[in-house]
Amino acid sequence: MIMKNTSPTFLLLVALMGCLINANAQNMVPNPGFEELNTCPSEQSQLNATKNWHSLRETPDYFNTCAKPGMSPTQFNAGIPRNTWGYQPAAYGEGYAGIMLYYSPQVDFREFLTVKLKEPLISGRRYQISFVVSLANHGGRNPPHMSCNNLGILFNFGSIEGIPNFAHAFIDTLIEDTLQWVEVKFNYLADQAYTHLAIGNFFDDANTIKNKTSFFSQYAFYYIDEVKVIANRPQIVIHPNPVTEQVFITSSEDFSPDVSCKMYSVNGQRINIEAILHSSNQLSIYFEAYRPGIYILRLRDKAEVWQEKILKI
Repeated sequence: MIMKNTSPTFLLLVALMGCLINANAQNMVPNPGFEELNTCPSEQSQLNATKNWHSLRETPDYFNTCAKPGMSPTQFNAGIPRNTWGYQPAAYGEGYAGIMLYYSPQVDFREFLTVKLKEPLISGRRYQISFVVSLANHGGRNPPHMSCNNLGILFNFGSIEGIPNFAHAFIDTLIEDTLQWVEVKFNYLADQAYTHLAIGNFFDDANTIKNKTSFFSQYAFYYIDEVKVIANRPQIVIHPNPVTEQVFITSSEDFSPDVSCKMYSVNGQRINIEAILHSSNQLSIYFEAYRPGIYILRLRDKAEVWQEKILKI
């Protein structure tokens, strides 16, 4: 049971005291490096050749070293390192994707690629988002390349209507490196339990900065690889431990209304406790009535579970 305490409480010096409970960070994006295949791509516009990824708008491309080049520049198509849009080895592994962020002959032409996350985001939780990107440097049959800004991430529920002129995270500067892969990182505080991630330029032509490398430049095409979404799991600090009277449990995030706290003996016997809510991110449990010994404290909140041994002296 969690009870609210209306009396003032002191602030813990969590950076200096207590014990910290951590977990290994896991990428929520399946097939993040476009390595898993449904089939080897033979032409451009075959994003469905790689597993999990799909198009939300127009025809994003998929490239892999398994694709065989032809006898002329127009037949390189979906290969790595050389393909229709330029020359670039994979950042990691054997595959990567490619999308058009801007195309001058057609107003507001955009390509969006999307993937369903392994699990929905948790509203109120922070996430680390990253991917690597490289500007395509000019293919054998295409006009000279150009660069643009606004490459970004838009979380969604499986669909995006039109061009929203909004992204949860985006690059407002030009990425113009055609030789090296550039790593892009964002911090994002989730506001809904989104199920999908999309990558593209989600702003219209009027809100996009373009830079031509030639009078004949028409398109801004970018290669994408190694997409990651990693949750910042809340840090839990328990103090003091060992304990004589009262244990404080402090989280780096606010607890949800559904937070639960249970305690067991080392033999697995459930022990009745009463956790007191002191503030939005701090609980406490009185240990005065318990015998000296080792107890197992288990905290559950927002689909996360923490477990720690408490020594009563």
